[in-house]
Amino acid sequence: MLEHVINGEASWMLGNMCRVSAPDGSKWGAQMSESVASPQAWKDAVTVTKSGRHFTYGVLGKGGIGLIAGHGLVGEHIVNQGEPFGVVMEDDVSKVHPDTVTFLGDLQSNKSLQEGWDFLLLQSNNNPVGPGPRSISFHHQSNTAMYVIKLDAARKMLKLSFPLKAGSVQLDGGNGLLWTNLRGAVVRPALADASHGVTDVQQRSFLRTTGFTPPTHIEDCPGLDAAHMVVPSLDSLAT
Repeated sequence: MLEHVINGEASWMLGNMCRVSAPDGSKWGAQMSESVASPQAWKDAVTVTKSGRHFTYGVLGKGGIGLIAGHGLVGEHIVNQGEPFGVVMEDDVSKVHPDTVTFLGDLQSNKSLQEGWDFLLLQSNNNPVGPGPRSISFHHQSNTAMYVIKLDAARKMLKLSFPLKAGSVQLDGGNGLLWTNLRGAVVRPALADASHGVTDVQQRSFLRTTGFTPPTHIEDCPGLDAAHMVVPSLDSLAT
């Protein structure tokens, strides 16, 4: 679905993006590397998952840990590439506004637009996609379907997030790992939207159950060298 959206609405991205294979939390075994999650966090996740949920009262299930580990893997690729910014997109992005290419260009060239934040949500809860002019606001909003993160912030996020502690909550929560470790901001009107469909790593995949495989245009990211990763064990979780 993401490839369909990119091909139709933002084909300029294709030469500048790659796919990170997300961990499938539902397939993880009886234990988790202690460099990724503490024993208690993993025990709690197994209990939540057995209840048929991906989180319960904020406590993460195995899929919830998988989502955070997936964003961690993307962060490792951003650190590895060494560019000043990275743009993170989840697989359920359903719309990309035509202004996105101009906005990202302005973001790179205009220092004033870079002030006050470590990550910038391009899509967020209750924030409709629309034409400019755009503003940047500094208050919590949920959703992580598409955001910009600075290089140093990606490195900081990895160092402070892992191993995940017992009581860790969803990544986009006001007391989640992004908003407590980094300075967040939101673009208004939004530049992207998400379907919040069943392709999320936390849930069962419709594509997987039907066996439908779309043509691939987004290349897989090159492999990571564990010796140069902030959290080396994250690489072993990719599927």
